[in-house]
Amino acid sequence: MLAMRPQVPPKKGTEVVMPPTDSISELAFSKTRDLLAASSWDNEVRVWDVNSDGTTAPVIRYAHKGPVLSCHWNKDGTKLASGGADKIGQVLDANTGQPAQFAVHEAPIKTVRWLDELNIVATGSWDKTIKYWDLRSNSPISSVGLSNRCHSLDTRDSFLVCATIDRMVTIFDLTNPTVAHKAHEAAKIQSRVVACFTQGPPGFALGLVEGRTMIEYFEDKDQACNFGFKCHRDGRDIYAVNSIAFHPVLGTFGTAGSDGSVIFWDKDSKQKLGEGSIPKQNAPITATAFNSTGSIFAYAVSYDWSMGYAEAPKNHKDIIKLAAFGPEDFKPRKK
Repeated sequence: MLAMRPQVPPKKGTEVVMPPTDSISELAFSKTRDLLAASSWDNEVRVWDVNSDGTTAPVIRYAHKGPVLSCHWNKDGTKLASGGADKIGQVLDANTGQPAQFAVHEAPIKTVRWLDELNIVATGSWDKTIKYWDLRSNSPISSVGLSNRCHSLDTRDSFLVCATIDRMVTIFDLTNPTVAHKAHEAAKIQSRVVACFTQGPPGFALGLVEGRTMIEYFEDKDQACNFGFKCHRDGRDIYAVNSIAFHPVLGTFGTAGSDGSVIFWDKDSKQKLGEGSIPKQNAPITATAFNSTGSIFAYAVSYDWSMGYAEAPKNHKDIIKLAAFGPEDFKPRKK
């Protein structure tokens, strides 16, 4: 059953207290309670407790030796993995509040994902590898070479999806995780983020830098359902899709872009659910996440580095906001 809507202002959004001091790379909610984690370019990972009235309290904070590019919780919410430009992965024990190193690559770790069915962590790196880690060992249990630098990973059930900067998408069946199950060029333009469906036949959404999202299914029998659509565009101005978050219960999803907007969609009916349900921001939205029931949507407003270091705003405040929604807001539409 979906949780009741928490008392968070639904549209304006409640700001998380003591946010990061540099660009926010990823947001992740625990799967068992409303603990929100954020990785940031200020070299830190922060965790807040989100209360039922929408207020937040910082509970844990730990550091890397460089910008932190990704964070992800395990299935029981007891551990948080993170990776970053310092080329190492750390795991936080949420019970003790203590982090420990578990992974190392030859280049920055761009993305980390817990593989819940195997109880291991996958790290995707700019060294063109994915490594698989059992936290009981100091060495990876296996690794696989990629066609180019990994910039996004996501997982569902026994599948892991990897997007690389050469526009390739590789799907791994985790029963044989070092051999590609499928690999193809998913688009003619570079992607920014990949996110797996949470409901229905398995597949993924791929957000592109040209203001477009691709919807693809894993299995051959579902390939006729693949499609793409334009989004985050304003006349001739085209913005990157920075983040995609699927509702954990209903399977609808939101895209967030460099234009500062969030748009919600129903892929099955190919309809837009809402544009403007979250006010447009004055800076890019770099990361988004639903909590475990889909009643809270978190989004980060910060610089996305699309214009390089020289164009980074000098006095911009990095913000994380929380908005509350009910199940009617994301209910799939009839075809």
